[in-house]
Amino acid sequence: MAATPSEFRFAVKAQRGAIPRAFAAEPEPGFPFLTDPYRGLGERLGVVLLRIPDVIHRDDERLVRVLAAWPRDLPLAIELVDPSWDVDETYTALRDGGASLVATDRDDGEAPTLRRVGGPLYLRLRRADYDDAALATWADRLEPFLGAGDDAFVFFAHDAVGRGAELALAFSRALEARLSGSTRLART
Repeated sequence: MAATPSEFRFAVKAQRGAIPRAFAAEPEPGFPFLTDPYRGLGERLGVVLLRIPDVIHRDDERLVRVLAAWPRDLPLAIELVDPSWDVDETYTALRDGGASLVATDRDDGEAPTLRRVGGPLYLRLRRADYDDAALATWADRLEPFLGAGDDAFVFFAHDAVGRGAELALAFSRALEARLSGSTRLART
């Protein structure tokens, strides 16, 4: 942590196997094993991503139970892959549980809606590539949230040649141009 600026926030992705287990069984006993290591980041922890795979379909009761078991002092973003979760009840549960809804843009679908339900915005830009016009469109969509003082975590797909890093820098420049210095962009 000493090698990063003080405003740098770490974003971590929770262990892949922990999520199906939490939905299939009782989440309370296993979560300390999962979450305790994140506490070492202290106030530098920006958010933890829990990705709920498409094999887990909407189950409101289970989602509420997982949210209740999650430590409230650890910022949480949940990516719900199966479309059955795309309902108002899900957004209410996430808001009540203090969790962010992850919006993911993929090659095989329409651009997702950005919703701030609880916690910071979390956007995963996962297409193989984005041209300048696409980055400008995403910057336009994100600007009202940042201009209102909301935090956002935005990630591009990692690849073997570093295109994701190039896209992140271009996107950051597009956002800075829109925000005109009103909001400082921190990079994670």
